[in-house]
Amino acid sequence: MPDSRREQILDALVTHFKGMATPTYTFVPGSTGVVRRRLMDADRKKEYMLSILDVEEDKVALIRQFDCALHVELEFWALVSVSDDPPSKMNQFLADLQKSYRKTIVSGGALESLVENIVEVRNEVDTESEHDRQLSGMLVLDVRYRHALDDPSAFN
Repeated sequence: MPDSRREQILDALVTHFKGMATPTYTFVPGSTGVVRRRLMDADRKKEYMLSILDVEEDKVALIRQFDCALHVELEFWALVSVSDDPPSKMNQFLADLQKSYRKTIVSGGALESLVENIVEVRNEVDTESEHDRQLSGMLVLDVRYRHALDDPSAFN
């Protein structure tokens, strides 16, 4: 049986974010900096990390299909130089992720055929002080998609 549409969406997000590159983006986690688990202490020694977690899903049964709202957390971490102006850098990283996830649903995007829409419902950022080199934050996305009533890997 093929992967569920939910799993296909999450795999496509991982692949997409691993491909973030300069000069388009300043937040560049690379192929080893994107994970599908909570970030651990060892991860916080790297320059950039991104965690992609599916935390809950709301469903409404329609005729022959479910309308799904998958809540996905994008938790990011970065280690920057104090001379980088950490609060400004944090906002740039947040903007990078916001621009990037929207590109997945446009024509030719990784999720174009899998999702109806992706909407950011909340974000948060954390810098302890203006001299803090460790930046972290989160975007919470509402990923709208549909699947068949009797098969989560199919769409009618």
